Amino acid sequence: MKKLSFAIALLLMATLVSAQTEDNAGKQKKSKTTVEQPVEKVQIEFESLVMDFGDIQKTTSAKPVETVFRFKNAGKIPVQLTNVRATCGCTVPDEWTKGVLLPGEKGEIKVQYNNTHIAGPFSKSITVSAGTPPSAQIEKNQAKIDELQKIAENNPKKSEKAQKQIEKLQNASEEIKAKEAAAAITMSITIKGKVIETEQEQEHDHSDPNHTH
Repeated sequence: MKKLSFAIALLLMATLVSAQTEDNAGKQKKSKTTVEQPVEKVQIEFESLVMDFGDIQKTTSAKPVETVFRFKNAGKIPVQLTNVRATCGCTVPDEWTKGVLLPGEKGEIKVQYNNTHIAGPFSKSITVSAGTPPSAQIEKNQAKIDELQKIAENNPKKSEKAQKQIEKLQNASEEIKAKEAAAAITMSITIKGKVIETEQEQEHDHSDPNHTH
């Protein structure tokens, strides 16, 4: 009888240990799946990262020289340019595609350079920032949060429940923002060339030691 009781006890213990092991394995597998989900990053492919104007004449006119950088969404997610800025006032990213580009769609950035400055070679960088379009879910979450805040203010009995829902929605929005930030990229494009003096300016070059008035 004692041997039978002992055998039953061992069997129950083995069953409990096995069940706990399977449960822990399931939790670890689920946690691993959640952590390892990769963030899809924005991918932009330019036809050329550098545009060379070559030699351009120095001029006193207000009309700048101009070029266009063309690119496409080379990734698997929608893309939107969030900012395009130059390193100095002589270089102006005049216009760029501001709408949402689906995978494979193309856009462009028009850049102007004011060549009324000092003659000589130049190289100017333009910083391009891009990300995924803002999620509409964040706006929906915020609308629901505003609604719950009014409920919490007007009905103390429902305040605790409303606050928990608000916290849950806020956390969800923060997760979306974090994914959007992780997907965003910043890259650089460049214009270069050489501003040369006009023939008239060369004839009156005051740097020539033999020049006389």
